[in-house]
Amino acid sequence: MPPRAVIIHDRDTAVAALRAARTAGVSVMLISAPGAAHYLGAMAFRTIVDEARAQVPGTQSLAVLDCGDAPGHVLAAFRHGIEAVTIDAPSSVIQRLAEIADQWGSRLVPPPTTALDIRDIADPERACRLWLAPSVAKPAP
Repeated sequence: MPPRAVIIHDRDTAVAALRAARTAGVSVMLISAPGAAHYLGAMAFRTIVDEARAQVPGTQSLAVLDCGDAPGHVLAAFRHGIEAVTIDAPSSVIQRLAEIADQWGSRLVPPPTTALDIRDIADPERACRLWLAPSVAKPAP
């Protein structure tokens, strides 16, 4: 099962997601806001993730930069060492970018079907803990 996704916007939201994941003992997908590669850039995203991981070491996470529909931003992300990207593009473009990703030690991932956006939440760490908490199967009545 893939990790649950949390949309991060800055170092503080990334730290909140990582702390919650550590508390829950689960992995988390730290995904940028949709199309963030356009306005944030790969290097800024990498800095946010690197600083958050340094503050909350040892937490399992996958950092994903959303490149919108721009293959050029994907290539820039690879050059800046982004571990994973997502893009809205035709399958032929995605296939070619996936081949290039392998050469750079990166990968393309599909966008998550659901994600928690903690931008305007008063207590983002608590919201992430609730979002990331493993579901406990309840016995049938």
